[in-house]
Amino acid sequence: KVSKAEMEDILERLNKSSLYALEEEYRQGFITLEGGHRVGLSGKALLQRGEIRALKDINALNIRLARNIYGAADELLRYICVDSEVQSTLLLGAPGAGKTTVLREIIRTLSNGEGLFRAYQVALADERSELAGMYEGKSSLDVGARTDVMDSCPKAQAMRMLIRSMAPEVVAVDEIGGENDLEALRYVMNCGCRILATVHGNSMEDIREKPGLSFFLQEKRFERYVVLGNRRGPGTVEAVYDAAGEELICG
Repeated sequence: KVSKAEMEDILERLNKSSLYALEEEYRQGFITLEGGHRVGLSGKALLQRGEIRALKDINALNIRLARNIYGAADELLRYICVDSEVQSTLLLGAPGAGKTTVLREIIRTLSNGEGLFRAYQVALADERSELAGMYEGKSSLDVGARTDVMDSCPKAQAMRMLIRSMAPEVVAVDEIGGENDLEALRYVMNCGCRILATVHGNSMEDIREKPGLSFFLQEKRFERYVVLGNRRGPGTVEAVYDAAGEELICG
């Protein structure tokens, strides 16, 4: 059991004695640490006009250590890069299914031009500093030699900024959610760039039932949908679908 004093000491060390600087992350229920590591928080939410103003009386921590797992995307690459053309791809899975790890490895491989693939100019919208783990302008995690990172910026804004400033061929983003994110994805696709993205979900039915995402399926905006799971450990490829939602492979 962890005492209240021990919890306060751990939080102080995690925060480096700067709770104010991490106030926004606290409201979202997590802290991102140097190196891309992430600490989930649970406690008492303080509300103001129906929105979370602060999180206090922290009672539990979920510490997730970020690291490269080289080769984690090998099984997928022949579906994602076809005839030297990157297919806009949406990775979906439950929390802990390995979406971020697999996405990072896809980015790294395409950016380096490994194996049979030419190198691509990749732009990464890393809102939570989990994919690249930027620290003092340098990536703590390997996202490839030709990847430009916009760090700690709301992903919808970051995607637009990267399109305007970095001339990418591929734009990558983790955990898309609200309408602002979806609108930014449309903007990127309309500019002729390919998208690599992740979203919470367990199956293609989740895509079909979510109004915002179902639009992308109806318009065939994504060429690939990849369902990840834990059946053989995080990052297990359960199925791959084409733009029309037809199954290509079943894990």
